[in-house]
Amino acid sequence: MRSKLPSMMRWGVLGAVVGLLTLCWAVASAVVPCTPRGAATAILGLCLPADTETNWGNAIRGNFSALDALFTGASLLKPLNGGTGINGSAAANGTVLIGNGTGYTLATIQSGTGILITNTAGGITVASSGSPAGGSIFAAGTLTASGTNYTTSSATFVDVDGTNLKATVTVPGGAKFLIVQATVCVDSTTITDSLNRIQILAAGTAVAPFVYTNTGAIAIEGAYTAYGVVSNPPSGSQTIALQYRGDGSNSFTIIAQSVEGIGRQCRPRLLYQVTN
Repeated sequence: MRSKLPSMMRWGVLGAVVGLLTLCWAVASAVVPCTPRGAATAILGLCLPADTETNWGNAIRGNFSALDALFTGASLLKPLNGGTGINGSAAANGTVLIGNGTGYTLATIQSGTGILITNTAGGITVASSGSPAGGSIFAAGTLTASGTNYTTSSATFVDVDGTNLKATVTVPGGAKFLIVQATVCVDSTTITDSLNRIQILAAGTAVAPFVYTNTGAIAIEGAYTAYGVVSNPPSGSQTIALQYRGDGSNSFTIIAQSVEGIGRQCRPRLLYQVTN
């Protein structure tokens, strides 16, 4: 009787091979890679073959079409894909990207009433221009002195208080008026000239001269208030300060009480407003 063992072994080997091929087909069918062992990239979904694969040229031809679709006909990344679709290599001074409903346009910011736009290389300056709508207040403040008297014998005007009664303000190009007001209390003194003792320096102009004295007379003590206006003040950083003077020999005193009362018991104040 002839042995059947070899025949059974051949059928067993054949069955194992068929089973392995069936398993490989099932795995490949489930993943559906761009190549038998490749995979799609996480972001763009491009075909990425495995390291040891060959002959995968046809499988990744779609990569190039996918990449081309990200760009415009001018090789600019589309807005849909995070680009601008704009060639900015020769953008004019002051131009910026502005949405147009379907993408972007290079354009400059437009000026309006009372607004001046200046475009420079790498910069845009926005400033007031002309005469804005009436009633605009660009800057305003109230300065109050400390509770210490101020005295000077200088024959020329000096600042009363460079810290508390002096300010630097920015005057825009559209400003029409710089308005100032000062209130002080003065002590009696003997002065040898007939000039004003106090003034307000506003944007380089001395305005509101007050508290005049007569030669050899005693200045009357009391409270005084003065107003001043500078029309069409120069633009930019400007100084506002309360100033006073003596006569070169005799002192002039401004009273600054820490506790205010009647008569000459007051503290100096300086008010200002930049407006149109």
